[in-house]
Amino acid sequence: MKIKGKLLYKDLTKFKIEKVVICSLDQSLYQALLIDNDDEHLIWESNSKPLKTRSLMKMQELFDELEVGELVLRQESAYDEMVGLNVKGSNRMEVRLSKKPYQT
Repeated sequence: MKIKGKLLYKDLTKFKIEKVVICSLDQSLYQALLIDNDDEHLIWESNSKPLKTRSLMKMQELFDELEVGELVLRQESAYDEMVGLNVKGSNRMEVRLSKKPYQT
């Protein structure tokens, strides 16, 4: 798929999605990225508002009915930088999530 411009959530049904990354930004703030051929695309709720939630489960629910190959949670910490240590590289962590937020 070739993505041009903003990627709106409502348009995701048109695509077979390789990977969605839910980014944990702050204690309980999550945004979503779509990965396509190693390119990251922010998913937008509207033309002026990025898709975000205050609950990981709510974000998972948004992708429950879509055809998603892989769903992961990404966490990056600025701890070293905050306590005055040199940043030695990425501390990015990704954890695979279930595509069904409520298992039966």
